[in-house]
Amino acid sequence: MQAIFIIGEQRSGSNLLRMMLNKHTAIAAPHPPHILQRIHPLLPYFGDIQQEKPFQALVQATCELIARNPIPWDIALDPAYIVQQSKERSLIGVFDAIMTQYAQAQEASTWVCKSMQNVYFASELESFFPQAKYIYLHRDPRDVVVSFQKAIIGEKHPYLITQRWVKLQKACIALQHQMPSDRFYTLSYQNLTNDPQTTLQQLCQFIGVSFETNMLDYHHSAEAHKAASVSTLWENLEKPIIPDNSGKFKKALSPSTIQLIEQLAHPEMRHLAYECLYPINHQALSFTEKELLQIQQTNQAAKAHIKQQFKEDHQRRQYQLAVLEEIKNLIDKK
Repeated sequence: MQAIFIIGEQRSGSNLLRMMLNKHTAIAAPHPPHILQRIHPLLPYFGDIQQEKPFQALVQATCELIARNPIPWDIALDPAYIVQQSKERSLIGVFDAIMTQYAQAQEASTWVCKSMQNVYFASELESFFPQAKYIYLHRDPRDVVVSFQKAIIGEKHPYLITQRWVKLQKACIALQHQMPSDRFYTLSYQNLTNDPQTTLQQLCQFIGVSFETNMLDYHHSAEAHKAASVSTLWENLEKPIIPDNSGKFKKALSPSTIQLIEQLAHPEMRHLAYECLYPINHQALSFTEKELLQIQQTNQAAKAHIKQQFKEDHQRRQYQLAVLEEIKNLIDKK
């Protein structure tokens, strides 16, 4: 079973790419519950997972996280089967067993995980999946800021959004330098949306499968309609690809905001061939404590407004994330 990880930052077309790949007959690409990112911080609560009962509790909790996913998986996971199929008693062992079961249910030979922050687990992934492949999907940070400011997830202040974008790009670029070219593929959102067929043909060659034209019909799938119905994040998934969907920032952001983003992100932008519109001041940006506090306050106010605007969407996400607190509380009581 081949494992593939899409890495980078959210709001970069990752769900679009996942839906395209999921239409391929040889590829299974479920909507991610972010297993490593969300369960890894809780591992100390389970105790020694080399022992039977703690390991079973870990598997049960992970399956519950998936059961509460905003976009439900179309298979029922059997925790007992996952325990049996895990190659090692570790979170990555559980993750692998779950993804493999999903792929087998789809009669696929390859599974794709779209948890973009898995790049932070690269050393663990490399240890468990020595032949895994990585798709580094990136987008202009100025357009990423525009997208996050309207999204139910993520930060809202350009400074905080750009900081996170830079951190993730640095991690992806560092991994790229360590990997052989046959295991690491770099893909831009602009190419994916402007020339999807050529882009997918090249990507399929990297994966080792033949291109299938139905990959371009992702928006007709039942999952696309389901995704669009549960969150504004994915409302475009049931529509054909929107070409020339880059450069929105030129109208959406003020010149001072664009300058701020470029000042923070210009080394990574240059590496990824995103051209700055304004001259770069090579002295590091600095903010006073008062300015940083104001940024945080503005950010929190914007997040609260978005949550009120998309209340049902927020509640669905909180229902899934509540399982993490339930795990802590349950184990604390023991």
